Amino acid sequence: MGAMRDTPFKGLTDALSSSADWAAVHSAWREAEDLMASLRQVLPATLSKLIVQVRRGDPVKGLRGSQVTVVAQHAAAAAKLRLALADWPQSLRSQGWGIQHIKVTALREQELSPSRQPISPRTPMSRQVREDFGRLAQQMPHEGLQRALKRIAGRRA
Repeated sequence: MGAMRDTPFKGLTDALSSSADWAAVHSAWREAEDLMASLRQVLPATLSKLIVQVRRGDPVKGLRGSQVTVVAQHAAAAAKLRLALADWPQSLRSQGWGIQHIKVTALREQELSPSRQPISPRTPMSRQVREDFGRLAQQMPHEGLQRALKRIAGRRA
């Protein structure tokens, strides 16, 4: 019964605590949290709410890990943050961070609108399938579904 009181994740916790990969992930996460805390000290709350992510990285040229990337919710927020954070690398260096550069980017929006091109069937429908769609259309109580099914039934592939 005493073994049942142990946490079921004890083995997982032990494995993760001794894993170099987990240690790297945990260290990066703590570092991002510390950078965000530093940001909150230098920014008004209205601007810090616009930040999606803060991470340390490598600039194109320069010291490894000497750049902080701040990802903003949108382009206007990124522009405001660039101005507000102009002196932030100096503040970070005074706190012991080896930061030389800051990069502020906007979160990229994904195109989620449906395709404008109609999707055509790859293989032709048999006469039997078209007839089945026609019968199904007659059984549907909803007029919109009836029209859609009749349109499918009327296709000639």
